[in-house]
Amino acid sequence: MNSLQIILRSMIMVIVLFYPIELMASAEPAPFLMYQSWHAQPVTSLAFSPDEELLATASLDKTVRVWHMKTGRLLRIFSEHRASVDSVAFSPNGQIIASGEYGKILIWNYESGIIIATLEAQYSLGSIEFSPNGEYVAANFGGWTDAISIFGKPGLGSL
Repeated sequence: MNSLQIILRSMIMVIVLFYPIELMASAEPAPFLMYQSWHAQPVTSLAFSPDEELLATASLDKTVRVWHMKTGRLLRIFSEHRASVDSVAFSPNGQIIASGEYGKILIWNYESGIIIATLEAQYSLGSIEFSPNGEYVAANFGGWTDAISIFGKPGLGSL
């Protein structure tokens, strides 16, 4: 593999096409926004904040990156994972992000970047989702199995 191929493989871009629902039915061209993630490896998961101001991207490069939707500016890189990040989710209030790797979910405060909880499991992670009131985090562990875990109070408090 030559140097150019190595550079191109390491500069994976995420392209997000954003088409407002009302424009999908119209004949006018829909606007789109392009974000360059510059993750070192492929992106595995995407999540919008509830107010649609932010977009979080998770990657095999062990990071979560948070982007501002209107400017495309990178706001934060969360690099506390020790393995590839398989899934990412925002809490309903948009202040907390859950990101998961094999056997572990890290719950962190978006503003400070500080981990506020670590949820352990024995399996690989499929996806993460917050409950509508933010009090629970559900995750499917074990890939294609039916292993589902629900984490909530008292360990998490209100997210």
